Amino acid sequence: MYYYEVWVSSPKYHGKTALTYSVDEPLEPGRIVTVPLLGQTVAAVVLQAVPKPSFAAKPITRVVAESKP
Repeated sequence: MYYYEVWVSSPKYHGKTALTYSVDEPLEPGRIVTVPLLGQTVAAVVLQAVPKPSFAAKPITRVVAESKP
């Protein structure tokens, strides 16, 4: 299992920190994914891999696209 910090794209999230999610495959920073957030599925951008958190991380639901340079 891999863990990543992601920036979510949702007007419902007003936090100033990235959120941590899990996925079964390695991902590169910049990948576009979808994640569950407050009962909805929202777009997010992968920032970086992080160690396994002390809480149960929700899964990334879909890898949408690779980042483009």
